[in-house]
Amino acid sequence: MIAITMGDPAGIGPEIILKFIRRDTDGFVVIGSLEVLNYYNKKLKIVKDISNILTICKTKNELKKAIESGDSKILLDLGPVANLHPGKDMKESGEAAFSYIYEAVKLTNLGYAKAITTAPISKRALNLAGHHYNGHTELLADLTNAKHAYMMLYSNEMIVTHVTTHIALSDVSKKVNKENIKEAFLLTLDFLKKLKPKPRIVVACVDPHCGEGGVIGICDENKTFEASKELKLAGYEVFGPFPSDTVFLRCLRKEFDAVIAMYHDQGHIPMKLVGFDEGVNVTLGLSILRTSVDHGTAYDIVEKGVAREKNLVEAFNLAKKITS
Repeated sequence: MIAITMGDPAGIGPEIILKFIRRDTDGFVVIGSLEVLNYYNKKLKIVKDISNILTICKTKNELKKAIESGDSKILLDLGPVANLHPGKDMKESGEAAFSYIYEAVKLTNLGYAKAITTAPISKRALNLAGHHYNGHTELLADLTNAKHAYMMLYSNEMIVTHVTTHIALSDVSKKVNKENIKEAFLLTLDFLKKLKPKPRIVVACVDPHCGEGGVIGICDENKTFEASKELKLAGYEVFGPFPSDTVFLRCLRKEFDAVIAMYHDQGHIPMKLVGFDEGVNVTLGLSILRTSVDHGTAYDIVEKGVAREKNLVEAFNLAKKITS
């Protein structure tokens, strides 16, 4: 069973959930609001009747009984969301989104689910509700007591793990260090070994041309090269560091299986160019498996009925593949 969170109720999360449940798939419990799903379904007419597709549970005891009786398409209804304003950041929506994630972690820790797949949240709404995190990754790291968590973007075309994510570009060189480069590499290696016996992982440089021997910058000389050297001395097969303007092309050509990127846009831009609908966000370093869509709440298209669920399907399928 995979726990799927509904995401921010004011975003496209409810719509892609509705489009997901009409597919011929099972083995999930959606954590969200029946009232919110009914609201969007009434406007968009995606499915005929939600209760004909999903077993509706209001409590954990009801959920336990549903799972034990063999139900495989379930909604854990956490109740209405006050002050719902589709397409707008509201503290009530942020609180609801937080509660879905919190409940999903609890259910996974209790053994009701094997993994979590998340729909998008609004960082601003989350913060308006008093939960001060820069995103899902940081929130889940806190909820699972993880020392560090790293964002991996996974697709059939390319795999990228990020050493840093939601920080200002000006802070990257301060936050990147030998230890988090090595940790990102080792977590990526551990994850990919579940899918491939000998994954080939390459490290990308921070600065253009890897700093040109210190002429452009010293970050790579002191950090990416040193981290790679220490990994090789420890017996790991690691490639690079190589300049980021060519390393992603080499990965796309299957010379490498994954890239260790140093910051958010370095890894996100190439990934979204080659796999916008297919890219799955995986959080490495947690005590539980979490996959997610690789897009935001898309407030600009809320209630228009044009949101695509493919990314959610890919995230769910990857979670099932890893946990099966």
